Amino acid sequence: RRAARSVLDLLGQDCATAGLALYSEGAVKEQVEGPSASSSGSRSPPKSPGLRTFEVLSPFGGAPDVVVLSPGVAAGTAKVDLAAGAQCSCRLRGHCKHVAAALWAVAKEEEGGVAAGNDVADAAASPEAALCRRRDAVERTLEKKTVEELKRYLKWNNQLLAGTKPELLRRVADGAVFGAVPQCPRCGGHLHPEAMPGTSSPVGTPAQTMYRCRKTNRDRDHCGFEAAGNALDRRPFLGAEQFQ
Repeated sequence: RRAARSVLDLLGQDCATAGLALYSEGAVKEQVEGPSASSSGSRSPPKSPGLRTFEVLSPFGGAPDVVVLSPGVAAGTAKVDLAAGAQCSCRLRGHCKHVAAALWAVAKEEEGGVAAGNDVADAAASPEAALCRRRDAVERTLEKKTVEELKRYLKWNNQLLAGTKPELLRRVADGAVFGAVPQCPRCGGHLHPEAMPGTSSPVGTPAQTMYRCRKTNRDRDHCGFEAAGNALDRRPFLGAEQFQ
């Protein structure tokens, strides 16, 4: 078994999956000369000779998080003290998706530039599938939120508020990863997700989802606007950084 994959196992499945999504989106970049602070202003953990430093970009913009792997962790030998051997500039300091993303980059190297395992190959072939896995992970982190808390996030982003708690969970998680759904360009109403023909989930990948406006005017005529999910201009979801 490859060394980096063994260390990824220590981080747990959810963390490794979130890191895989970042890696497959091209968010990981190794610093060649590794200054103490990145060019984007993110504060790096202390460095020593032999360490490998990676910048991990956020899909929401801002300064990247900086990951430093000790030679032992990068080689898969520092399993006992992972916290000391893998450091990150984020608030979690090391046991995080950013470290996992850097380890996926190392895993790719170990396999001679071939994607590290079927999961990476699938993610590289379908970036939206990797984003859907991240959305599922975000949804799990939101399960303890109340209906009112979920609706608060949706109100901040002018999103549809109707639905059961599972529907609200999926709507918030979907917005956090793919962006807030815009209002109808014709009438300003909310756009409702529906499954494309041949798919079963009303909120799959954007390419599998059709959005329709159900608003009616004073004469009870339907607006009728519709658009494929991947054709919408989705803006950053306010509050997403709180549960990423």
